Order: sequence, then structure tokens, then C-alpha cells
Amino acid sequence: MMSLVMGLKQPEEIRPGEVLAFWEKLREMTPHGCFSVYRSPNRDLWAWMDAEGSVAHMWSVDTGQVYHADTAALGAFISKLGGWVG
Repeated sequence: MMSLVMGLKQPEEIRPGEVLAFWEKLREMTPHGCFSVYRSPNRDLWAWMDAEGSVAHMWSVDTGQVYHADTAALGAFISKLGGWVG
């Protein structure tokens, strides 16, 4: 039942708890150890989750469209790369 509900939701409406509970965890951590990487059941959306359990970045791998970008959460990753988030 939940997979049907997840398929009907718009990406902007997906909550962090749903990502943690129903999405496939691809990698424990990104190269700099800031985020876990998840893939949606339909394999279209990917999400980076930070250590606190919030969605830092969610995008479609098919279209490249970004559905969620949390600049505060991404700041830890970008700072390790020596860049900035604007």
C-alpha cells in the first residue's frame, strides 16, 4: 500500500522519514562521509540524506530536475570540497 502512495506523491511532498523507510540505501556515506545516498522505489529519484536525517538534495536521474536542495545541509559537504553554496 505504501509503495502505491509513494508513487502518487509529488517529489516535493516526500518526507525524510519516507526516504529512510522505503527507499533503497545505495551507499552508507559519500566520499567525505557527510551523507547517505538513497534511490526511490521507481529508481527515478535519488536523495542525499545528512547524518541528522534530513534530505539535503533530491533530484531525478532521468531529467536532472532538482526537487529539494537544502543549502544549510549541503554546506558541510561543500565546505569539505573547498567551495561555497549560494
